[in-house]
Amino acid sequence: MTATDSAAATAAFLARDQVLATAFSQAATAASGGDLAAARSQADKLQQAVSQLREAIVRDELAGAGDWWQLAAKLGVHPQQAYEDWSDLAADRTPPAAQRPDCAVVLTAGLAAAHDPHTEYGIDIDDLDASHSLHAEPGVQRIRQAAERLADDIWIYVTLPGDFEGAEGDPVAGEDVIEQWTSVVITPDELTWLRQMLALNASEDERWAELDE
Repeated sequence: MTATDSAAATAAFLARDQVLATAFSQAATAASGGDLAAARSQADKLQQAVSQLREAIVRDELAGAGDWWQLAAKLGVHPQQAYEDWSDLAADRTPPAAQRPDCAVVLTAGLAAAHDPHTEYGIDIDDLDASHSLHAEPGVQRIRQAAERLADDIWIYVTLPGDFEGAEGDPVAGEDVIEQWTSVVITPDELTWLRQMLALNASEDERWAELDE
């Protein structure tokens, strides 16, 4: 990503592509004349042109965005979603967690009936405030939606990279857990409570370990 206000891709597309200007009227004319095949053909062209126009607009937004947060704000999505949807169009494909390590988190999901939520995985995401940005994180949403469709009970835990990962910090996907992945929050402030809870859990684990000795 490079900082620029250019709208070159969008302008170039609009200059060369006349489908948007003609396809709708041609489809309407064909439909009113009973030629549904021709109407459908024009509608398909219009749909493709709209998709290409959206791609051109996003290319320009990528060129003007300093990082995935800026693009996400323009698109109204989570930074990780912006990365997953549009990184193939970006010159700089650095993941969000690498762009802003102070916003990085590690998420782990498992089936309640098959996987154990180890303390090294952090805290239950459901303990976070309902407005927390991790509830809009694309991986979280995919797993919740799949669980709802299959009527499965799941858990999703969140922790910070590095300091709070222990012996169970690298589970095998499909065996120990459903999945473990790295993502981000919107602002570092969202990690304040998480950091406090992880520190509290760590101190409690140490106290129990001392009692067991």
